[in-house]
Amino acid sequence: MRAQIPQRQKRTVRSDTVLPVFCGAALLLLTFSASMRAQTKAADVPRLVQQLNDKDPAVRGAAGTALDNLKDPAAEPALIAGLKQSSGNASALKVLVRTLGRFNDAKSVAAIAEILPGEAGHVAAAQLLQMDPLGVQAAADATASEDENALAAVRDSFIDAPEVGLKVLPSALKNSKSAAQRAVIVALLADCAIQNPWYGDPPRPAFTKGILPAASDADAGVRVAVAAAIQKLAETEKMDDPGMGHPDFGMKDALPVLKTLAGDQDADVRTAAMDALGSMANADAVAILKKHLNDPDATVKQHATEALSAAAAAAPAPEAAANAEPTGKPEAKRAGAPKSAEARELAQIKKWDDETAIPKLIPLLQDPSSLVRAAVADKLGKLDYRATAMNGADHEQNLSEVPALIEMLKDSHALVRAAAAEALGAIGDESAAAPLIGLLKDPKPKVVVAVAEALSTMVRGAGYAPDVLSPEDHQAAGSALVGLLVNSDQEVRHGAVNALVDVGTVDDMKSVVPLLGDHDVFVQNRAAEALEHAFYVNPNVERNSKLDALEQAAGAGLTAMLIIQETRVAAIGALFAMKKPPAEAARTLMEILKYNVWIIVDGTSRQEIQGLFNGFQGMQIEQGIDVLARTGNREATPLLLKFLNIINPGAGKHACAGLAKLGDPRAIGPLLDVLQTKGVGLQPDAAEALGAFQDPRIVPALIQSLQSDNYSLRAAAASALSHFHDARVARALIHSLADENADVRYSAAEALGNLGDESAVEPLGKVAKTNYQAVRALGKLNSPGSAAALASVAQDRQTQVTTRIEAVMALAKLKDPGVVPALIQTMEQEVAADPSSTVAVQCVQVLGKIKDRRAVEPLRKLLGKPTMPSQEAERVLREMGVLPTAQN
Repeated sequence: MRAQIPQRQKRTVRSDTVLPVFCGAALLLLTFSASMRAQTKAADVPRLVQQLNDKDPAVRGAAGTALDNLKDPAAEPALIAGLKQSSGNASALKVLVRTLGRFNDAKSVAAIAEILPGEAGHVAAAQLLQMDPLGVQAAADATASEDENALAAVRDSFIDAPEVGLKVLPSALKNSKSAAQRAVIVALLADCAIQNPWYGDPPRPAFTKGILPAASDADAGVRVAVAAAIQKLAETEKMDDPGMGHPDFGMKDALPVLKTLAGDQDADVRTAAMDALGSMANADAVAILKKHLNDPDATVKQHATEALSAAAAAAPAPEAAANAEPTGKPEAKRAGAPKSAEARELAQIKKWDDETAIPKLIPLLQDPSSLVRAAVADKLGKLDYRATAMNGADHEQNLSEVPALIEMLKDSHALVRAAAAEALGAIGDESAAAPLIGLLKDPKPKVVVAVAEALSTMVRGAGYAPDVLSPEDHQAAGSALVGLLVNSDQEVRHGAVNALVDVGTVDDMKSVVPLLGDHDVFVQNRAAEALEHAFYVNPNVERNSKLDALEQAAGAGLTAMLIIQETRVAAIGALFAMKKPPAEAARTLMEILKYNVWIIVDGTSRQEIQGLFNGFQGMQIEQGIDVLARTGNREATPLLLKFLNIINPGAGKHACAGLAKLGDPRAIGPLLDVLQTKGVGLQPDAAEALGAFQDPRIVPALIQSLQSDNYSLRAAAASALSHFHDARVARALIHSLADENADVRYSAAEALGNLGDESAVEPLGKVAKTNYQAVRALGKLNSPGSAAALASVAQDRQTQVTTRIEAVMALAKLKDPGVVPALIQTMEQEVAADPSSTVAVQCVQVLGKIKDRRAVEPLRKLLGKPTMPSQEAERVLREMGVLPTAQN
């Protein structure tokens, strides 16, 4: 249960206590900045360990950075002592383990192994696996531990690095004197194999081979573990990936072992063997199971019976005849009756299952049997489906069948026309769009429905498949589908409104709005979904100005749909997608959301307030809160405040954001209460929300939050502070540039850029090589000092390429005469080091946008080479109106 929000008098934070603490920590940080430039010495370690446990996250971050520069082997004893000193601090232990791991000797391995049972056990285990061979062996030895935390840590680490497990665990299994450890290792080897069952390096059967020798173990518990491991592997082998088939664990080698275990003198071992054989479910396993149906032990007998039943259920059913004859022909029912030519062709079509069959299938589209023609069309759609992976990497299409399938749209049989339409939709070739749109006039409802679905498929595809309809196709198809909305056939109406969700244009949606009041609930819901699709804003496309009028037209209908339980989900989805939800929806939403205010009283959850309607479910609660806030009705503030203290944290997060949108000053006090109540999960959300208000209590509270143990709160507080032009803010954010958490450092840098305080230029420049947000901030600040700092980042080849490209892009935003020379120098240095440098390409492109004549000659020097910088230089010079002249 969430803690009660403290009384308002506890909200105030005295700036005269916050700022001295901050300034004192800043002095420590300045001390660190000098030491960080030099290599850390062994003598520094005790002090750094102490500061890893400091309350200030920036001090902890600076200490961690200093330890990353530690390479003095004399520091090892102090680091080991630091592990013991920091036993209750997981973040400090993580830094110390990482630092100690670089020494990779017996002492460091032993010290790290000692903390496996603690909170940092997973970090310790992962580090040990990087310390080959002593650390790896120590992790393997830890499988004998009786401590559950230590076992979980080494287990997870071996599963994450199965190749390391295969290297050491089989020998540990062979040499172990502990039956419990041997059982643990058997299970762990199976888990390592299952982690990525299709991966071939190392081969998955190798894990099985590592397990099987333990089947002859003297301890029955180990033998049971072997049978259980085989069962787990056999169950995993049943998985089927469309592109990779079934995983292979080499279960054929396990069958003789299971046969032996099935005859074991121990009943528990035999029982486990029965379960494993049932999972294998092949003929050999079934034969073994049948022999044990009369086992003297009742439990074994029961498990054998159940395993046989499971194996029988998993066995594939015999294939039915490809084309059973109608019941009115008794001669066809006689055993041994010869198949007709049609049946043989249908059976053959069913067998063909890859693209090589396409040339054989196309001629069969002329077969006299309509069943054969329809089956061929269906098969062609399945074989030559549209690729779903990026760049079509998963499937190369043939498309030779498309003209023949388009011709089949004119077939005399409706079944064939519908099958051809569905196939063309799956294939997704643009040449089929116009013929399909024309077929929407077909007299047969089933054909029209199939065509509508095919057009939808061509638009939405799957995975990375793009929309293949042209704007003209969308207009023509949408117009035809709108005409079908008044069709007398219900299936046609359903198919038309279904397709309009994907195919319709904004203009078509005007005809969809009246359907919000249709008597058919299906039509209402699909109409709302079509409008949701239209309202959804693609950030990469300019918003259609007609959507404002469409939103106004649909508002009343969608609000009315909120009242009906069966249409509420579709209605809130459409309202959520709107840029400006209708104001009239506010009261209905408040009545619905009242139901969702649940609290815990005396250990029992109950509603706090009564509403007129049942509430929303799942994500619709969050959507409802968001829509309510965007109606702008401040009467919703008291209701949203109640969501800050209920048992639904997702609703609470959206309530915080909603209160920020409403901007009602009544929310400031409760949001400060949440911010200052430790352990409340909404603290970061409250911090972000407070950034939308202006109140003298907020800045000190947010600065205090920068010292929180919760890094998410620190990051949110840093972001929120960017909205306050207060002298204290920049100093606090500069201090957080050294925070131990990367997200906080990024947020602080971004906030400084948004704040626009030029005093941040120098501190941002110092961290820019490891903080891409600092690079962006320097570009936003556009200060005289920004150019030099950004040029330093761009020209540092030890810095990540993505960060250096960010620096080049930021330079382009500066109005500084030194930008062009800096870009030219960076470009020339890059080309000299790497003629195909992507950083050089970015410099060329930026110089092309600036169009400064000083860049002409340096760009000409790049010409005449088979590299991207050379090609870009030629393009840029032409755009600048300069005749390129290659320099040899």
